[in-house]
Amino acid sequence: YNVAYMHFYVSKTIDYWTALLGFERLGGSSSGSPNKMFITPLGSVDNFNGMAQAFTTTPPRGLQDAYATLSAVWRMLTGGTTYHVFLLDKGPGAKFAGQELDIYVNAQLTKQIDLNITYATYGAKNNAAISVNRFWIMLYAHLL
Repeated sequence: YNVAYMHFYVSKTIDYWTALLGFERLGGSSSGSPNKMFITPLGSVDNFNGMAQAFTTTPPRGLQDAYATLSAVWRMLTGGTTYHVFLLDKGPGAKFAGQELDIYVNAQLTKQIDLNITYATYGAKNNAAISVNRFWIMLYAHLL
C-alpha cells in the first residue's frame, strides 16, 4: 500500500525569540482499513503529533497537524510553547480530531546537568484519541 507523508515549516529568529509555523501530514486510508496508514516502526512518536503522545500510532484515516511554536533562549534557559490543531486526513465524517498545547522549560544547571520541565494537554474530539494531560520533570546527566 502507499500512503503520503509530508512535513514543512517556516521559522524566523529575532534576538532570543524563534517563531515557527508548520504542517505535517501522516497519510491514511479513506476507507479506514486497518494497518494502512503511515507508520514509524523504528521511530519515536515524540517526533510526531505533539508531546502529549495522544496519537501513539497514526489513526487509520491518517492525521494532519497544523502547529505554531514560540520559543526563546536566554543564557542557560530554553523555553517554548507549541499549539497543535489535528485533523483526520481522509474518510467520511467529521475531520476535527482535537487540539494540543505543549509547554516546556529547560535549564542548564551545570555543564553536565540539565533540568527539563514539560507539560502537554490534548483535548480529544470525534473519538480520534482520548484526552490526555501529561506533566514530567527530567534531570539529564551528560557523563562524557
